[in-house]
Amino acid sequence: MARVKYLLWLRDRIGVGEEHVESKTLRELLEILASKHSELKELERRGGLVVLVNGLAVNPGRNVELSDEDEVVLLPEVSGG
Repeated sequence: MARVKYLLWLRDRIGVGEEHVESKTLRELLEILASKHSELKELERRGGLVVLVNGLAVNPGRNVELSDEDEVVLLPEVSGG
């Protein structure tokens, strides 16, 4: 099971800081999470979701294979002025 961590305001909106999800690929993981959390679906649709897999930034559209030891961090794109 991949460990998923939520950062910044996303953690507050989802209501948990971390959860474990059974998934073979990043694409599948994001689909599972989007079905559970509408905030993620909207962020991804707008292109505002930042994804890190084991500390490396990954395009959410890529179909990266995941293993049980992987850590996936999800956070909203940071902007400001």
